[in-house]
Amino acid sequence: MVGELKEYVFKLEVKKKQLDYPSKIEKESSVSQPAQQRGGFRKLLMKISEKIGTAEKTEYTKHFSDLCKELDDYRVNIYVIIEDIAQQMISILQQDPRYVPKPPGKMEIAAPLHSDPFELLEPVLKTTEDHMDFKEELRQIQNSSLRLALLHREFQQKCRRAIHCIRTFINVDYENIRDERNTLEKFRQELDYAKYELKGAKTPETIQVNNALYVNALKNFEKQLHDTEDLLKKLPEAREKHRIEILKFFQVMKKYHQDCAEASVLN
Repeated sequence: MVGELKEYVFKLEVKKKQLDYPSKIEKESSVSQPAQQRGGFRKLLMKISEKIGTAEKTEYTKHFSDLCKELDDYRVNIYVIIEDIAQQMISILQQDPRYVPKPPGKMEIAAPLHSDPFELLEPVLKTTEDHMDFKEELRQIQNSSLRLALLHREFQQKCRRAIHCIRTFINVDYENIRDERNTLEKFRQELDYAKYELKGAKTPETIQVNNALYVNALKNFEKQLHDTEDLLKKLPEAREKHRIEILKFFQVMKKYHQDCAEASVLN
């Protein structure tokens, strides 16, 4: 199989030379051939050469590969759990499915004005008051419902702020890291192609041109590698923030229930 591939590569090399050094007639006909098509042919040739080991491929350092693996493991094993935790938190904050966003997005879960359950309860109690004998108790319950409505909205706001980093990681950070890694892979392929073209250059002119392209490709790759690595290094810090925010969420919830208990006491 390898022998067949090498023979195929040899034929492609011959074809490449014909493209690079056409005769007078071929030059006239090659004017109409798009440069993009010729570039695509050379890239295909490079890919085949990589497969059989005749072309050098830029490799990432072990440290960088470990950072990528750590992120991918976090994505598979933890990120999914964090998404689930976020969904469970939303269901705690907003139990009316009409006001639960899908997908979560910014997690705007507060009900519209005058639509919170406790806000809906207050006018009903006020209407009922005229038909009941224990008016004083109803007024106290009515006041309690107003306080509970206020506490509920504050609870939703505070909890949403408490999990800010989790929300940002799900909606922004991970997507940014993925985009940066995709860009890095694109620059790596461009660097490999520039290296391949420089290695195959035969004349001083093509060597000079391809060397300039290689230097520029290397510069782009190294800068993108540095930027991507900086983002990956922030993962341990983000992970610790997620843990702290989950604890903060339940602290806020505990305080909310304590305040609700006090607001519900009738004199």
